[in-house]
Amino acid sequence: MGRTILLEMRPHQEGTANEALERIRWAGRDDSELLTAFGHSRELVQRRLAAGDRACVLTERDRLLGYVWFHGVRHEDEALGVRFHLAPEEIWLFDAMIAADRRGHGLYRRLLRAAAADLWGRGVRRILIAVEASNRNSFRAHLAAGARPVCSIRALRICGLTCVYDGTAFWVKWTAATGWLQLSTDYLTAKT
Repeated sequence: MGRTILLEMRPHQEGTANEALERIRWAGRDDSELLTAFGHSRELVQRRLAAGDRACVLTERDRLLGYVWFHGVRHEDEALGVRFHLAPEEIWLFDAMIAADRRGHGLYRRLLRAAAADLWGRGVRRILIAVEASNRNSFRAHLAAGARPVCSIRALRICGLTCVYDGTAFWVKWTAATGWLQLSTDYLTAKT
């Protein structure tokens, strides 16, 4: 049974340093090749962009240093067999990467904060992020960027049955091999 930590980040209006803004931008369709730098196929990148997913990128000259991918409406976690339905002012960060030789220099924090500030201007009031509990580096990087833990989810998908437990509630649904247990994000609120 895997354990996933759900985090939330509430974007703020304040901007970022000018030097970061010069290298941080939203990717467009012309950036498909650039977005393959960390191993994604061109087809996957194009499929994501066609679906309305958005990537904020950090570049240095023509080199991709990092990206964060977002989508709205819903987030599907295939491993868990769970589909989260998002409120209109929410977005899900579902894929992020910084070049291996540039990790540990605060680039991810700058990239995520710049993306969050721009999303705030577009009406997004909450970014949701799922991190495997065993991925301590990712967890720390998100905390450094301003995210806060919302809850910890344990999920088990076996023989077509999906079970999810968040410490207070338990959901079970027959999902077969490809179905989804559907959850709203309404109950996910960080404890302050």
